[in-house]
Amino acid sequence: MNSEIYDYLYYFIIGGLFFSLLRFFSKQNNIIMSSIVASMPILFVSGIYFICIYNYNSNELVNKFIKNNIINIFLYLFSFLLILFFLKCFCNQDLGISLIISLLLYFTLLFLYYNNLN
Repeated sequence: MNSEIYDYLYYFIIGGLFFSLLRFFSKQNNIIMSSIVASMPILFVSGIYFICIYNYNSNELVNKFIKNNIINIFLYLFSFLLILFFLKCFCNQDLGISLIISLLLYFTLLFLYYNNLN
């Protein structure tokens, strides 16, 4: 039990490090590094690692994990396109409204997709 708390603390610190790096580079107006940190596939690789170490028959689970991530990435990219579309066309450069509308549509699509799987 005690070592499990240290594991969670370790992963919490690593995750906080990425958020801190993202904030630092954004504050420095280093857009290239901000976009690299924001799009790092560290959670994807960590997810595959955790599936493999906690499940003995992991090939099927890893395949499902990768398939679901591919779908999520396409929906994620679609939400980015929606943000750009709303910024350019409808919201008169209002980022807040564009983000809210795009995120609502993104989560609605995620809900509809995963609700149809069950």
